[in-house]
Amino acid sequence: MAVASSQQGKGIGQALINHALTYLKTHNVDFVVTYGDPNFYSKTGFQAVADTQLIPPFSLSYPHGWQAVALGDKPLSELTGEVRCVLPLNQACYW
Repeated sequence: MAVASSQQGKGIGQALINHALTYLKTHNVDFVVTYGDPNFYSKTGFQAVADTQLIPPFSLSYPHGWQAVALGDKPLSELTGEVRCVLPLNQACYW
Protein backbone atom coordinates (compact mmCIF):
# COMPACT_ATOMS: atom_id res chain seq x y z
CA MET A 1 0.00 0.00 0.00
CA ALA A 2 1.23 3.48 -0.75
CA VAL A 3 -0.09 7.02 -0.78
CA ALA A 4 1.28 9.68 -3.12
CA SER A 5 3.75 11.95 -1.34
CA SER A 6 1.59 14.99 -2.05
CA GLN A 7 -1.35 13.31 -0.27
CA GLN A 8 0.46 11.99 2.80
CA GLY A 9 -0.45 13.30 6.24
CA LYS A 10 -4.16 13.52 5.41
CA GLY A 11 -5.20 10.21 7.00
CA ILE A 12 -5.63 8.41 3.68
CA GLY A 13 -3.16 5.64 4.53
CA GLN A 14 -4.71 5.01 7.93
CA ALA A 15 -8.19 4.95 6.38
CA LEU A 16 -7.06 2.41 3.79
CA ILE A 17 -5.48 0.18 6.44
CA ASN A 18 -8.50 0.41 8.75
CA HIS A 19 -10.80 -0.47 5.86
CA ALA A 20 -8.62 -3.45 4.94
CA LEU A 21 -8.44 -4.65 8.55
CA THR A 22 -12.22 -4.41 8.92
CA TYR A 23 -12.71 -6.35 5.70
CA LEU A 24 -10.23 -9.04 6.73
CA LYS A 25 -11.77 -9.37 10.18
CA THR A 26 -15.22 -9.96 8.64
CA HIS A 27 -13.62 -12.72 6.57
CA ASN A 28 -12.27 -14.48 9.68
CA VAL A 29 -8.60 -13.56 9.23
CA ASP A 30 -6.85 -13.93 12.58
CA PHE A 31 -3.67 -11.91 11.99
CA VAL A 32 -2.18 -9.41 9.57
CA VAL A 33 1.58 -8.95 9.21
CA THR A 34 3.46 -6.04 7.68
CA TYR A 35 7.01 -4.83 7.28
CA GLY A 36 7.12 -1.07 7.49
CA ASP A 37 7.45 2.05 9.62
CA PRO A 38 6.35 1.33 13.21
CA ASN A 39 5.47 5.00 13.72
CA PHE A 40 2.85 4.68 11.00
CA TYR A 41 1.52 1.15 11.51
CA SER A 42 1.27 1.43 15.30
CA LYS A 43 -1.51 4.02 14.74
CA THR A 44 -3.69 1.20 13.40
CA GLY A 45 -2.87 -1.34 16.11
CA PHE A 46 0.20 -3.10 14.73
CA GLN A 47 2.82 -4.24 17.25
CA ALA A 48 6.41 -5.36 16.87
CA VAL A 49 6.93 -9.09 16.35
CA ALA A 50 10.29 -10.77 16.89
CA ASP A 51 11.83 -12.40 13.84
CA THR A 52 12.45 -15.45 16.02
CA GLN A 53 8.70 -15.79 16.68
CA LEU A 54 7.56 -15.11 13.14
CA ILE A 55 10.39 -15.98 10.78
CA PRO A 56 10.59 -13.69 7.74
CA PRO A 57 11.54 -15.07 4.32
CA PHE A 58 14.82 -13.09 4.37
CA SER A 59 17.03 -11.40 6.93
CA LEU A 60 15.47 -8.09 7.95
CA SER A 61 17.45 -4.90 7.38
CA TYR A 62 14.88 -3.03 9.51
CA PRO A 63 13.97 -5.58 12.25
CA HIS A 64 11.74 -3.23 14.24
CA GLY A 65 9.56 -2.87 11.12
CA TRP A 66 8.35 -6.48 11.45
CA GLN A 67 4.85 -6.03 12.88
CA ALA A 68 1.50 -7.73 13.26
CA VAL A 69 -2.00 -7.12 14.52
CA ALA A 70 -4.49 -9.63 15.87
CA LEU A 71 -8.00 -9.24 14.45
CA GLY A 72 -9.81 -11.68 16.69
CA ASP A 73 -9.50 -13.20 20.13
CA LYS A 74 -6.19 -14.97 19.54
CA PRO A 75 -3.13 -13.30 21.10
CA LEU A 76 -0.14 -12.37 18.93
CA SER A 77 1.87 -14.99 20.83
CA GLU A 78 0.00 -17.64 18.80
CA LEU A 79 1.40 -16.17 15.59
CA THR A 80 4.47 -18.32 14.99
CA GLY A 81 6.29 -20.04 12.18
CA GLU A 82 7.88 -19.19 8.87
CA VAL A 83 6.44 -16.58 6.54
CA ARG A 84 6.10 -17.05 2.80
CA CYS A 85 5.85 -14.06 0.57
CA VAL A 86 4.15 -13.26 -2.73
CA LEU A 87 6.53 -13.82 -5.62
CA PRO A 88 7.10 -10.15 -6.60
CA LEU A 89 8.29 -9.35 -3.05
CA ASN A 90 10.19 -12.58 -2.55
CA GLN A 91 13.59 -10.97 -3.06
CA ALA A 92 16.16 -10.17 -0.39
CA CYS A 93 16.54 -6.56 -1.62
CA TYR A 94 13.07 -5.75 -0.25
CA TRP A 95 13.82 -7.07 3.20
